[in-house]
Parts: sequence; structure tokens; C-alpha cells
Amino acid sequence: MSLPPSFPAFLVMRGGQLVPGEPAPGAAGAEAPPPARCASAEELERAAGDAVWVQRKEDALVLVARLDGRPHRLAVVAGEAVYRGPQVRAYWKVDGWVLTSTEPVGELAEGERVDLGPCARLMALAVREVRG
Repeated sequence: MSLPPSFPAFLVMRGGQLVPGEPAPGAAGAEAPPPARCASAEELERAAGDAVWVQRKEDALVLVARLDGRPHRLAVVAGEAVYRGPQVRAYWKVDGWVLTSTEPVGELAEGERVDLGPCARLMALAVREVRG
């Protein structure tokens, strides 16, 4: 499970739908320094800077993070992943990290871009977590 070279750097609002933008060389954001790891939601709340709380629940892996001061979440279960960021909810098939659908969170203007760098960072962390 690794991020493909075709991973989009961003989504863009076109005709009322979010569509993938250009691929990101090396999956934008995936190579950024890992956030501080927290042992609980309370520790995540108190942490300064980028931080993540990794939870394992039965067959699920859930990463709850604060990146660049904003909340992000990635849940991976049964070969699928759901990313929730401040502007988007994105659904992925984990095998090849294929984007299957997206939903804007709030209003987005025509042509507005949604950065997927934080999503790539969480996916890279999930890959490392699974590989051990």
C-alpha cells in the first residue's frame, strides 16, 4: 500500500463538482515531516504544531490530526479510506489509492482549489502504520 505517482495535488470545483487536478510529483505533502504523535484526543488537543492521534479499532485504522492548525481525519477499513478535511470529504479505494468520490464541505466557488497535501500526509502515515 503506497501512494501512486498519479495522486492528485489538489481537487478543483468545476461545474458544481470536485474533480482531480494535476498529479503531484511524489504525492504532494507525503514527504513532509511527520506530525507529533499523540496518545489520546486530549493530548492532540494540547499539542503545539502538527500532531496526530492514531487509533486502531478492530479492522479499522483512524488517524485524527491537526495539520497547519486545521482538523483532518483519515479512516481506513476494508480496503477503503475516507478523508475528511476542512473543505472536502474524499473516498478512496486503498489498492492503488484510487479516488472514487468527493463531497465539498461547505460552499466552494467555481475554480476553487482544495489542497490534498494534508490528505497525502495522512495516507503516508497510514501506509507506515500498516507496514509497521
